[in-house]
Amino acid sequence: MESSGDLVEIRAFVAQHNPSKSRIFALVQNSEHSSGFLTLEAVATVSDPSRADELCAALNQYIYDRDEAQGFAPRLRAALDGEPESINAAMHQILDRIKRSGAVHRDHLVKTISPFGSFPLSACPPAGCAACGECADSCKDCVVCDEFDPDLECECSVYMPPRTASLIHAMAETYCDTVHDLAEAIPSGIPLKPHDDLWPIPEAAWWQSRDFYRKFARAFEDIARDIENGQEPDPHNMAEEIALHLVLDAAAGIVADEMPELELFTGGMPRSHFDFDFDLLHDVLYQDKDYEVAYLGNLSIAKPGDLEEWFEDFQTPAPRDPERGFRR
Repeated sequence: MESSGDLVEIRAFVAQHNPSKSRIFALVQNSEHSSGFLTLEAVATVSDPSRADELCAALNQYIYDRDEAQGFAPRLRAALDGEPESINAAMHQILDRIKRSGAVHRDHLVKTISPFGSFPLSACPPAGCAACGECADSCKDCVVCDEFDPDLECECSVYMPPRTASLIHAMAETYCDTVHDLAEAIPSGIPLKPHDDLWPIPEAAWWQSRDFYRKFARAFEDIARDIENGQEPDPHNMAEEIALHLVLDAAAGIVADEMPELELFTGGMPRSHFDFDFDLLHDVLYQDKDYEVAYLGNLSIAKPGDLEEWFEDFQTPAPRDPERGFRR
């Protein structure tokens, strides 16, 4: 371990597994080497790989919450419950170093390790919520949070905790690839008649060009990039609104049916009392839903070129970089 006087910043935590043990490493950067000099530093050794992954996830969350405003510290303490004193001591030492480290920038390396670390488990006020009380463990077992009562003025709910962000991101990436595959399978760049079933593309768009589908695939990619950058999806045009709607519905279906993809896409992410509230997401992520009646509820197929309005940028937010290109 580095001494407290060293100019070292902790960037992220990773686990290394072998048949007999698992080790937790800190990814550290010496502030005198701002060009990106990074090293791995051993923190603790545990016997259970799943415990190592859980502790790494909790530590990566804590990096984004060093002032303990988002409630990650109680989760980390709960994760440490039952661990030997040696591991507890090592973890408390590393927490002190995290507090002394500089702010985490969402560079590529950190995003690869913990891309959803900035999404909060709850919005519990540091001094506690007037309705919930002390907000123990990010309201994990809070009964008040389960009951809608406008008179309670609960301040703790969030609409996109880490697991929710991870699942939505995965579905956006999946649909991006699916629509690109459909575009490549279309035999002609100029559609002479409506194409066959192009699910998940809405039926209204089954008579558009290959270029249209590539731009629609990019709408899913833009949603995924928003989340990777630690931001809630922010549709910039109607195509992104439609893409986000399809992604939210797909994610909701995975949760409702308890499909294997749920664990695949969210495993290792910390659980939140507010996970997977897709009805709330539909409410807060849209300014309006004019597209629903016009394009999702309308089964008539538009003629080629009639849907270019999908890609017209809204006045706000600022347009995306027109040179960002395509995923493939």
